[in-house]
Amino acid sequence: MIGDLWLVTRGLWVVGDWIRRKVCFEPGRLHGRMVAGDENGYLRRRIAHTETKKYSLDRMSTQQYSCVYMIPGFVDIGGSWKVLPPGVHFATLKEIEEQFAISDHRKYLFSGFRKGVLALRKAECRKIFLDGSFVTEKPVPCDFDVCWDTTGVDISKLDTVFLDFSDGRKKQKERFQGEFFPANRIADSNCFFVDFFQIDKYTGNAKGIICINFPKS
Repeated sequence: MIGDLWLVTRGLWVVGDWIRRKVCFEPGRLHGRMVAGDENGYLRRRIAHTETKKYSLDRMSTQQYSCVYMIPGFVDIGGSWKVLPPGVHFATLKEIEEQFAISDHRKYLFSGFRKGVLALRKAECRKIFLDGSFVTEKPVPCDFDVCWDTTGVDISKLDTVFLDFSDGRKKQKERFQGEFFPANRIADSNCFFVDFFQIDKYTGNAKGIICINFPKS
């Protein structure tokens, strides 16, 4: 079906599998129109400039988001290594593993990340955001950082380690090789972690993060 949709790419024809890879709303100045479908069911979408209404991901955050169900390539924003392009990029655990767990050290970090995510899922957590050098081009990343959406979380099922921030999150690091924060918790610079994660600490420029959405149990 031909119609308007929002995209995050700029000035290009884009070919994508519309059935498998959803494109969600971008609060910005670009939009696309699906103009053709080929014999394989792919849709070609062209970007055009326009004024749009601005949205935020949820009420707790003021950061503007551009979201797609895919993990894009790294970009250079002037830091020590390349990072994800600005925006919230949706992915599955499997896609994250395939994209980033590409060395023994990275596999080690991913195993801890996966362990933490599964523990949060047991408490009915439905959305997590992944940041840290693990999702950059850094050859030997130090760790990963996660913030998790508290909406709908059953506190009685939540492992207390996720609320233990003592000694620089020592217990979290020992157990998961990374750190976990509630997404609605205030980080440095007086902004929520989900927004703080999208600012490169070396350059101050915008960068991207990964999000996993889980279905309601």
